[in-house]
Amino acid sequence: MFEKLDGGEAGTLRRHPAFLLYSILDESVEEFFPLVESLKEGIDAYMDRLVADGGGKGLDQVMHYKHRNMALRRTVSSLRDVVMRLARRELALIPEDMVVYFLDIFDHLTRIYLETDNNSDLISSLLDIHLNVISNRLNVTMKRLTAIATFFMPATFLAGIYGMNFAHMPEINWYYGYLYFWIAIIVITLVMFLVGKRQDWL
Repeated sequence: MFEKLDGGEAGTLRRHPAFLLYSILDESVEEFFPLVESLKEGIDAYMDRLVADGGGKGLDQVMHYKHRNMALRRTVSSLRDVVMRLARRELALIPEDMVVYFLDIFDHLTRIYLETDNNSDLISSLLDIHLNVISNRLNVTMKRLTAIATFFMPATFLAGIYGMNFAHMPEINWYYGYLYFWIAIIVITLVMFLVGKRQDWL
């Protein structure tokens, strides 16, 4: 800002204080660009990490990005309205030859506002990806629990049959009946486990 005051525009500044207002606004608006870029880089990095290995810090990080972007967007939107009023010379203190300067600031604010729009879209996509990752994890967990329950179904079935108190069950009188029972359960469960591993149920 001080370079502008000391440069060739100093004559304009001496003629009217509107140039000082322009200089302050211009320097303030320039500070928004690094903020938007930093936010975008953070969102991109989080999205890459989430897609690559399902990592991330949960929805808290996503909501942090969302709140930062919303706050920046509200600030830029309000400032755009103010600058547009200045560019339209709704205030008598703005001379006509200063309009182009305020339009330049308005153009910068519009670019920043569009960047916040893009960030909003990225955050929405990030939220969708995050929810999909959670859903996929839940599906994998449910699939594994279902597979484990399926492995024990034959044992439960056989135990239910031989747990019935019927008077005439030939296997009950077998000398090695108990051993055969356990061999059958172990073999069936092992076969189902191997099939499950081959079918990627686990």
